Amino acid sequence: MALLHVLRDHANEIPERARVHALDLPGMAGGTAVSVRDAAGLCGWLDSVLDAVAGGPVDLAGHSYGGWVALTYALHAPARVRRLALLDPTQCFTGFRPGYLLHALPVLLRPNRRSAAALRRWETGGAALDPAWTAVADTAAEAPKTGRLVTRPKPSRDRMRGLDLPTLVLHGTADRLVQPDNARLLAEAIPGARLAWLDGASHVFWTDQPDETVRLIDDFLAAAG
Repeated sequence: MALLHVLRDHANEIPERARVHALDLPGMAGGTAVSVRDAAGLCGWLDSVLDAVAGGPVDLAGHSYGGWVALTYALHAPARVRRLALLDPTQCFTGFRPGYLLHALPVLLRPNRRSAAALRRWETGGAALDPAWTAVADTAAEAPKTGRLVTRPKPSRDRMRGLDLPTLVLHGTADRLVQPDNARLLAEAIPGARLAWLDGASHVFWTDQPDETVRLIDDFLAAAG
């Protein structure tokens, strides 16, 4: 399994039967310093990563922006993906809530620990979070970026309808980033996609509810065969 934009601290929570590769994406803090200018370049980079670490098709999972990367790559090279898990993906099935963009503006204009922490408190409703996770997030807010972050285009419904892969789409019911009703409708565009919810979880449910997140991924992998 390749995990995209999921904290490496939690990679060992995936069941032992899966060999996990947690990837640092180009354009993210700490990510690989490669020149990636568009979705084709990003998929080409991931092609080269899988050439090096995987002998065949992989189970691909992505959280948030990593969900967009995972879905975009699955549409680019479906033969290289065995199963697809999209964990509260952004820019895949729907846009951001307008309220999120307003709260995220300080981070986009001047990223620092203070603005990142304020956005995180709003995203999670002030919930207590894993201190190790918040320490990494605070450091990443001020860390130099390694390149351009590719975020477009949004996958089209027609292309998703042609994606014949076992797919899990997982959302938190308390998420403040994406619009869940649209996510439910558009996730159905992928044939056989399973939509699951984490009750009361925010966008950072990987640290909100790590045990339940892992259980749902585990059940999905077991059922998909």
